Amino acid sequence: MVSKNLGAVALAIGLAGGLAVPAAAQDTTLTGPRPQRHVVQVGETLWGLAQLYMGDPFLWPEIYRINTAVVEDPHWIFPGEELLLVPADHTQVAMVPEQPTEPVAAPVVPPQDTLVVEQQAAQRPVEMVELPEALPAAPPPSVQAGPTIFSRIPVAQQNRPIQIGPTTSYRGVRPGDFYRAGFLTEGQSLPWGMVDGIADLGTARGTLRGAEAATAMQFQELRVSAPEGASYQVGDSLLLAHVGRDVGQGWGRIVTPTGIARVVSVTGRDAIATIVEQYDQVRAGQQVLPVEPYPRAMGGRPQPVSGGIEGLIVARAEVTPIPNQDDVLFIDLGRNVGLVPGDRFEVLATPELAALNPAGSHVLAEVEVVHVRERSATTVIRAILTPGIRTAANNAASVPVRLVAKMPA
Repeated sequence: MVSKNLGAVALAIGLAGGLAVPAAAQDTTLTGPRPQRHVVQVGETLWGLAQLYMGDPFLWPEIYRINTAVVEDPHWIFPGEELLLVPADHTQVAMVPEQPTEPVAAPVVPPQDTLVVEQQAAQRPVEMVELPEALPAAPPPSVQAGPTIFSRIPVAQQNRPIQIGPTTSYRGVRPGDFYRAGFLTEGQSLPWGMVDGIADLGTARGTLRGAEAATAMQFQELRVSAPEGASYQVGDSLLLAHVGRDVGQGWGRIVTPTGIARVVSVTGRDAIATIVEQYDQVRAGQQVLPVEPYPRAMGGRPQPVSGGIEGLIVARAEVTPIPNQDDVLFIDLGRNVGLVPGDRFEVLATPELAALNPAGSHVLAEVEVVHVRERSATTVIRAILTPGIRTAANNAASVPVRLVAKMPA
């Protein structure tokens, strides 16, 4: 008599002889058929069940795919869950071995003759076993056992909520902030070199005259020349920059960096340099300057101060109708009063603006110092606190600022 408790068609897929020795809690043997279902015990995993019933733990997805109505996450199975070991939408077929008979010569059946094959298959005695249509509901989470073998993250971390939105972590001034923001020349004569052209374009088109409209991309090579009486060395880092308008009143011109290049070969005053950082369009006719070392000694975060030093905004780097977050402002305080990158200032309303809105906030924005020279500093707007900054932008040179947080010494 053929048993009705059969698993998947083991004879058809050749797995019956490869099953592992089952656990003591299951009545399964190496030579017996695979059961239709399995009730999960404490400490069991899909990995272990695949090893037990299929002989290969890497076949665990087969069990998971036919139990998605019960198992939401293959990393977690719970005691009491009843898992199918064969698909629920297939009829289980058990093959009964034929009784031994006298050997007779079988006719040769061509592989193409599918009708003869189907007739022979229909003569084999089979017994149909229907699988259950519905599965029992999963037990409540209260009976959850420990994490399975697939869990690579501790339970405490898995239950940690995902944080969305701003955090309280301090970003700080990074090298990119320090180099890309620019500065005022303060009327000094700096040792500017020149971007002669893009080396990739060749001698004819790579000259300033023939490639004024060409722009270089990161990792391209430039032909640069050092100032009169000087030369660069292989490995030197050069700031690529556009020297803009003169602010006046002794503050000099606005320097807007476009990238950083590293010298790879030198011939006299001429050199070839590779663009390693790019902030804006790089083209022939721009100027180069040895980069200023990044102040890596900075540490900690700015600490609040009361009654901080006050100054004025000298100019805005970009003349736009409305300042935006991350816009650059230059103030009239620098190393001469001990400023360092990371210091924080408030942008205050002018007396005229404060009179228009006496009940409103007189703090327009918060800015962070990202670059410091002797008499001036470059700041970046980190937060706009009131629309009043639109009016202040019309006369930026008269807008006051006040130190509210200082980097530790």
